[in-house]
This record gives sequence, structure tokens and C-alpha cells, in this order.
Amino acid sequence: MDIKHTIRISNNITKLQVIGDSEYDNALQSTLISVELGDNCKELGPSCFINCKNLEYVKMPKTCRVIGEYAFYGCENLKYVTCIDKNDCYPVFEYGAHAFDGCNSLTEVNYMLSYDKNTNEASRDVTIGPYCFANCNSLTSVTQKNWSFMGSHMFAGCEKLT
Repeated sequence: MDIKHTIRISNNITKLQVIGDSEYDNALQSTLISVELGDNCKELGPSCFINCKNLEYVKMPKTCRVIGEYAFYGCENLKYVTCIDKNDCYPVFEYGAHAFDGCNSLTEVNYMLSYDKNTNEASRDVTIGPYCFANCNSLTSVTQKNWSFMGSHMFAGCEKLT
């Protein structure tokens, strides 16, 4: 029997660290399909969901401002990263190197590089690390304004992106 997991991260957690440090976590890593982060999560630490190959979607709170390097690296089935309350989202301001590298099923980037819904502009500059979206083979659309730093090769291997 193939068991799939959905987890909800507590509102008490402000920074999510790596999943996969123990035998139990490694098993969870291979069966995790969705995650909903608690309202107080401000940062996804480096490599927190690295190689969660079955992870399909993540619901993030409006409070998350940093997605660490390699956070979703190798999550080849990741399709969506969305805001829990789509009517009340704030932008993430920092994306680490290789944060979404190898997310082959990711088709569009909008909330992740979001902007103020009232003014249609980012409320501050956004930093995107090198190779952030590299090898996202299904990526066709990116919506973002006010990029202050764009790392080298951030869309390397994204053949469908126009």
C-alpha cells in the first residue's frame, strides 16, 4: 500500500528547517504530497523540502518572506505554491539559490513572486538567487515586478518560458 501524506505546520513555527534528517523524516520525504504552513511561518530554511519528489503543492501564509536556498530543489512533481488566503498575500522578498531548481512540474510563478494587490507593484525589491528556477521544464509564465537582484542562470533550462 502506497501511503501519501499531507501535513500542516503549527502556527508556533516561525522558520521551517529541513525535512529528512532521520529515518522517519526520510520516509515522510518520499510520501509527502502537500504542505500547509502555519500563519506565523516567516522563512523556509535551506533545503527544507529538498528532494520531496512526490510533493505537489504548498500553501504558504502571507507572513512568509524568505525561501531558502535549495528549499524545493528536486521536487519534480511540485505544481503549485500558493497563498493560503489568495485575497490577502504579501510578497516573498528573498529566494535562495537553486530554491526551485528541478521542479519539473511547476508551470507558473505568481504568488511566489507576488506584488501588492492594491497597487499592482512590489512593496519592496525582490532578490532571486542564482539558478533559482533552473530546470523547471514546464515553467511557462512568471509575473513579477521590482527585481532588485537576479542571480545568474535563474531560468537555465526553462525551454517553455517565453
